[in-house]
Amino acid sequence: MANNHKSLDMDKDIRIKQLEDEVGLLKAQLAEKERINSRMEASKLLEESENKLRNFITQSSQGILIIDDTGRLIEWNPTMEQLTGISDKEALGEFCWTVFQKTMPKENAVELSKHYRGNVMSYTANRKRAAEESTHVLYHTDGTKRYVVINFFQIEMHNCNYVGQILNDVTAQKLLDNELEQYRSHLEQIVEQRTQELVRAKEKAVEADYLKSSFLANMSHEIRTPLNGIIGFLQHIKKDNLEPDRRENFMNIIENNCSQLARLIDDIIDISKIEAKQLDIHAVPVHLNEMLHETYDFFQTSLINNKKNIEFILDENEFIDNCIIYVDMVRLRQVLNNLIGNAIKFTEKGFIRFGYRQSAADLLEFFVEDSGIGLSDDQKDVVFERFRQADIGAQRVRYGGTGLGLAISRSLTQMKGGDIWVESVEGYGSSFFFTISYLPIAPADLHIFNDMSAKNDKPFIGKSTLLFEPVPARYKYFEKLISSTGASVTHASTMQDLISQTKSIDHFDLVIADASIIKNEEYIILKQTKKMPIALITSQKITPYSTKTHMEMPVDYQKLVKVMREMIH
Repeated sequence: MANNHKSLDMDKDIRIKQLEDEVGLLKAQLAEKERINSRMEASKLLEESENKLRNFITQSSQGILIIDDTGRLIEWNPTMEQLTGISDKEALGEFCWTVFQKTMPKENAVELSKHYRGNVMSYTANRKRAAEESTHVLYHTDGTKRYVVINFFQIEMHNCNYVGQILNDVTAQKLLDNELEQYRSHLEQIVEQRTQELVRAKEKAVEADYLKSSFLANMSHEIRTPLNGIIGFLQHIKKDNLEPDRRENFMNIIENNCSQLARLIDDIIDISKIEAKQLDIHAVPVHLNEMLHETYDFFQTSLINNKKNIEFILDENEFIDNCIIYVDMVRLRQVLNNLIGNAIKFTEKGFIRFGYRQSAADLLEFFVEDSGIGLSDDQKDVVFERFRQADIGAQRVRYGGTGLGLAISRSLTQMKGGDIWVESVEGYGSSFFFTISYLPIAPADLHIFNDMSAKNDKPFIGKSTLLFEPVPARYKYFEKLISSTGASVTHASTMQDLISQTKSIDHFDLVIADASIIKNEEYIILKQTKKMPIALITSQKITPYSTKTHMEMPVDYQKLVKVMREMIH
């Protein structure tokens, strides 16, 4: 019995042992299964993580690349291809510095590639190196230039140190910054330039104020000098016991002083009209060669009378035969007189030569040369500016003058479609040149000009005209032109004379008047006087007065006859 109990206990222990072994095996199997499930879950999570990372790298708008610990590229996203033109097939597995060398400037690509290689390998060797950011220039394979900001960072995988780079394309921002910098620099230049202009303008204004003050002081002297001469010698002439020769000498001095004063007043009036843009040019046919001969005779006589030992030459070598042109003879003569007068004033000995030549198909070039004191380079730059003679000190005191003549001459030549300039060497003389438009008279009018008095067709014989023209040169031309029609000509040299003539004489068939000299109220008075027909000579197509009949300068024979036929009945 006892043995049976013992045998039962042993069997029980064996079964318990077997059960415990089975339970242990089952637990081991369950644990292995859990380990397998955990690895599968981890692998799945890792795969999902890698997919997410790859999608991020692929879809990123920034260039992303990854370099392994040997320096070879293991990631190269599509944006990198857009930035560089290098595909992932060309880049992956290659050394990063070899690939990037293709994007570097050719002139120093090898050197930059070596630097880039050293930087990458430093990152892979140093696991504690902090992230860095820098700006670089890349060249696309098509040659376009890109600006990128590169961020370096480290990645630890499988106990290895990898290098990652993120490239941001900042080309648009960089170009905008460059453009803004150019605008800023340009704005600074404009401000600097404008500042300099304002400084120069201020200096010029101060200088102009000084010159005008000097001019006014000089003008006072220039006016008082002839006035004192006139007043002083008039007092001498009043003496009853004055000898005839001395009286005549005093009269000549008074006459010279009056002429000097008249020229001064004319210059002041001309410069005022030029400033106000009210100086008119009246072109009439002028025999140019004859006018220059008259100018020569006038100054030659003056030189002889003043006992100046100067050779005065009219150079006719390049004269145009029988040269008759349309020009304002008064203003042309004024420019020549200014230049020749200056040459005489500043030349003590030697020569003065003047003349003209045809310098172009539509230009005549006049010249006045002398062997006088000449001009310095500084004086040549300003000699045609107003009031400048007031600024040359001792020369003004010695030679006199207002400094207006050359300024007026420049304005007159420019108004006639030309220009004026000077060539000079100080101490060796000066050569002044000016040009005017060459407007030769038409062949039909040339015959009329040369032989108006011989014209057989005189349709207005027995008719009378009253010509108001204060300028002698223009009066001479119009008197000859009107006479060629057969009409008689009565001259009125002033407005008062004109009105007086119309009142004292029963009738004129036609009054011809220079519109530039008549004021509007005077024209009204003239129209009301005996209701005589009036033809105005104007310098423009539209007359400012209430008349439809006028003659625009230049006036020729056909134009005159046409107007006379319309107005004389």
